[in-house]
Amino acid sequence: MRISSDRLANGISVVTHQPSIISGTAFQPIPGTEFQPISGTGFQPISRTQFHPRPVCRTPSVGRSGWVLGFITLIFVCAYAPAQQSKENSEFKLAVGLFKDGMYDLASDQFKNFISAYPNTADGIEARFYLGQTQMKLKKYDEARITFQNFALAYVDHPKAPEAWFNVGEAFLALNNEGDAASAFERVKVFHPKSPIVPDALLKAAELHRRRGERESAKQALHTIIQDYPTSKSVLSARLAIGELYADEGQIELAEQESRRVSESDAPPAVQAAALFSLGKLQASACLFDDARATFNTILTAHKEAPAATAAAFEMGKLEAG
Repeated sequence: MRISSDRLANGISVVTHQPSIISGTAFQPIPGTEFQPISGTGFQPISRTQFHPRPVCRTPSVGRSGWVLGFITLIFVCAYAPAQQSKENSEFKLAVGLFKDGMYDLASDQFKNFISAYPNTADGIEARFYLGQTQMKLKKYDEARITFQNFALAYVDHPKAPEAWFNVGEAFLALNNEGDAASAFERVKVFHPKSPIVPDALLKAAELHRRRGERESAKQALHTIIQDYPTSKSVLSARLAIGELYADEGQIELAEQESRRVSESDAPPAVQAAALFSLGKLQASACLFDDARATFNTILTAHKEAPAATAAAFEMGKLEAG
């Protein structure tokens, strides 16, 4: 930029800007920076702004090819999800089919591969339970125990979690570990008190406690069934079991009470017959032979088709012979 001076009539020089070319760019005087007179000070530059060359910015535009690519990608994603789900469903059905057909070795491998491929899907979680069942069929009881226990702990809210704990008990029982089996059966009640399989699990636990001489633990499990699950079909079996415990302890009167409650209930005929048989045995052990004969005779006449009828006939023969 060149600065020239023009002399006016009053002898005052005015400085003017002349455009110049610097590196190919034309610089023009910036509006507001002209020299203007200020009273008493001569001419001073008044600058309202500074000049900064601005780079030219262009907004990138999406061409037709970009839109086409995006559309194709969307179609691919929409088509891939159902295809993937269909593949998963087919593989799961294959594994379940192998299990149901009794091909347990192949089913085990298929379930393991499926779990590895789909660890967190609904079918992937279900496959873990099936794997435990497959291991039980293969008599790999320790592996099954671990599989079911991991399932029960990891998926507490799964509908099959109570059954998983029950199966842990069955696996321990198959390993001849009655103590841990009883504890596993009792965990069904601890973790899933509203499950319909709790009474059956407690019956199992009570029987194991009784075998191990843990009579109080057995009674506690049986009383829990009677008190907490009064409408369960297992209540009658629990009463019979408690009656047997009382009989073992010599508490014949209490044992008879439990047997009568069952025999006089609306239980199925086979259960009533079993209760009567227990009662007859108690009466015979207490030397109440006439009462025992009457009880056994009731079984032979009113419940002659029940499994207990054969045993009742045998006991009746012993009484007659004695």
